[in-house]
Amino acid sequence: MLIAIVLSRSGRVRPAMLLALLGIAYKVLHAAVKFDGMQSIGLAILPFRIVLCALLLTRLMIIFFTVGVILTVLGMLATRYFVLRVERHSTNHMGDLFIFALTCATAALVGRLLAVRTLAKWRTWLSRLAGLLRPNQGRTERPPKSMKIIMRRARTPFRNHSSCASLSDFTEDLRIRF
Repeated sequence: MLIAIVLSRSGRVRPAMLLALLGIAYKVLHAAVKFDGMQSIGLAILPFRIVLCALLLTRLMIIFFTVGVILTVLGMLATRYFVLRVERHSTNHMGDLFIFALTCATAALVGRLLAVRTLAKWRTWLSRLAGLLRPNQGRTERPPKSMKIIMRRARTPFRNHSSCASLSDFTEDLRIRF
């Protein structure tokens, strides 16, 4: 976790958070291998961690993280069956793994939707706030008579060089009126 602190102090918050979340996932899986296997209550926190990662990562990285969590749970079961020989292979555990994989995939989808909608809401709120903080920027109040002059001048085509003089007259006319 010291590396995560160093990463966050150097301005790399996303990799620091990902490293911390991976560390928690490692501890949960290590405890699951040692004690309860697929029935470990600690495995329930992993889909929540996937939702948190969805707020931090891109779409492709969420997919990799979710697949990585599912494969590490599969590796945890394989370690428990074939290395430690704590329990025998059971089809019930494979059904539990399938349900866990569906839960993780759903958590990744929900997390991504949450992240996208939260970002969209923040952008609209920030644009509204920026509009309130900048009074009358881009919006100039003009009297109706000068607006008619501008609209009349805008309809005239400026295709040849002789009409450029009328453009300079137009700008001079605006300077006098305003």
